[in-house]
Order: sequence, then C-alpha cells, then structure tokens
Amino acid sequence: MQTTFSIVTLMFASITLATTSQISASTIYTFPTEPSWFENVYVGANGKLVLSTISPNASVYVLHQPWNTSVEHALTKQTLPGLNGTLGLAEVREDIYAVAAGQFKNISQFVDGSAEMWIVDLIDSSNSKCIARMPEAGELNGMVAIPNSPDGDVLVADSSLGQIWKVSTVGKNAGAYKVWLKSDEMAIKSSQPERWPFGINGLQHSSTGTLYFTNTNTVTIWSIDTTKQTKPGQNMQVELVADLSGLAVALDDIALSKDGKAIYATSNKDNKLIAVHRVGRRWISKVILGGDGFAEVAGDTAASFGKTRYDRDSLYVVTSGRAWSGDNDTLKGPAKIVRLDLSEGRGYCSD
Repeated sequence: MQTTFSIVTLMFASITLATTSQISASTIYTFPTEPSWFENVYVGANGKLVLSTISPNASVYVLHQPWNTSVEHALTKQTLPGLNGTLGLAEVREDIYAVAAGQFKNISQFVDGSAEMWIVDLIDSSNSKCIARMPEAGELNGMVAIPNSPDGDVLVADSSLGQIWKVSTVGKNAGAYKVWLKSDEMAIKSSQPERWPFGINGLQHSSTGTLYFTNTNTVTIWSIDTTKQTKPGQNMQVELVADLSGLAVALDDIALSKDGKAIYATSNKDNKLIAVHRVGRRWISKVILGGDGFAEVAGDTAASFGKTRYDRDSLYVVTSGRAWSGDNDTLKGPAKIVRLDLSEGRGYCSD
C-alpha cells in the first residue's frame, strides 16, 4: 500500500540567535593517523562509546569508560571485510549493533549499489555478519532502533534517495527491508555549490515516540509523531522544527536530550554545534560551540549523550577531521572525540 504523508509546520515560532555562547570542550581521544573520519557515535546501555568510520577503514570502534580522565583511552575495533566505510549504527540488543556500511571513493563519495546492513556483536566477533545487501539503496546514514521490536527493527536514513528504510536485524526476519517513508522534506533541494548533496541524514527517536531527522542539504530539522503511525498507509505528518540555514550551510547528525526539550545538531562543514531548545511555544536555536576558524569541533559529524551516573550530563561529539577538505585547510587533522559538560543547564538556549 502506498504510504501517504502531509507536511505540517509547527505552530511554535522558531527563533534563531546568531550570538554564540561558547562552552568548554575537552578532547578525550585523537585518532593516530590521517586521513581519519568518525562518522557516527552511539553510547551503549553500558556506557561505552561505539563509533563508525569512513576512514581509514570500515570498522566499528569501541572506547570504554569515556568519562575516566585518569587513563589514556584506546580503541578496540572490528573491521568489516570488503568495505571501506561504516555509517549509521544502533544497539538492537545489549552489545549487538546494526551497522550500515558501504564503499567510498575519494573518501567522501559513496559508491552506488554498495549499501549493506550488518550485525556486529561486540562480545563475540564470530557472530558478526552481513544480513542484507541493498543494491537499490543509496547512501545509508543515520539509524535508530525501534523500541521493543522483536525483530530488532531499525529505521535507516537514505541520504541519496530522500527516504527512510525499515530493516529487520535479528530472528527469522533478519535482513528483510522495505521503504518506511519517502518524503519531499527528506529530499535534496538545492544545487547551490555551498550546499552538500545529501538529503535526510541524522535520526533520533524520543522516549515519547517522536522521530526527529535532519536534512543536510536544506539545513533543517523535522519531526514525525510515530505513535500515530500504526497502520500501513496511515497519514504521516512531517513537521518543521527548525530552519538553521541562517546559522550553517549543512547539518549532519543530532543528539536529543533526555527530557526531549533540546536537540544538538552537528554541522561538519561549518565546525559548529548548534542547540535547538524548546522554550514554551517557541524553538530557539543558536551556536553553542565552534564556528569559522574554531578547531574544537572542526568537522563535527555526530553526538551522543552519556548514560552512566558519571557522564549523564556529558555530550560526546565526534569529528571527520575535515578529511573531505583540501590540503590548504588549516583546521584539517585527525578525527577526534570531544567531551562537553552540559550540566547545570549549560548548552541550553535562553532569550
């Protein structure tokens, strides 16, 4: 059945604050080689950081106890054979991850027809395997697990085709996939040279059932109330949360605060971390870290909140090292992991 949708603009006013309220950031890990590119980060239920990479290889990396400042952090990894990039990832069972992967050329150019979905077992690598080859898909990107799904279903953004796939990852239906939603608001709209040719990118799912996504090309954030999507063909309302084109020329992945009132958007190309905070009936947006010429989060690609009592107010931001840029880029360097302290309301927007 054809899924229909309608576009609804939120009645909340969206306000952009151009001023920057910088917060402190500490680098907890720097990749030892260049070029290197952390594409995504997920904080597992047990507190470890799980990371994907476009360069130097198609690996899933793990960093233990990221909050511990008394040790020199090291990464462990599993490398997926025959590929050279991993992208979106989501925890479908404890220490078991669904991972999108594929082939890239010239670091940032996805090879059409190479998309694959993998299951990666962080405890026993012999269980890690490709569960689906998806030649009709474009570049698979942000991913979220559907809560309490018996088949370990995940939703995966397709940045090339402007749609979301639903993929089953465990059990007898593992590897089954279908288009969950294709929306005009997920598509590539602008051909301006400063706008990157990627549509829907980051995905996040709130505890109340709202799915948020970014569109890299249009520099916007949108939401879908998934609690109303119970039957195939039911109308899906895609609501505008924020247009951030006044602050950046691209958006990458996002993190969502536990209370659902704040979204933190990475921008990669702009070296900025942008907070989008709901204040009453308004969404207020501003840059809270980085900007032109700032190195703290240069090439920031993704962010995720800590989940233990030691770091629940910490936001972990990973970077691409601006590996896609030219040799004359003074901010270009190895990929890194940066920890931000957002306790006591730091990073929230206000009038």
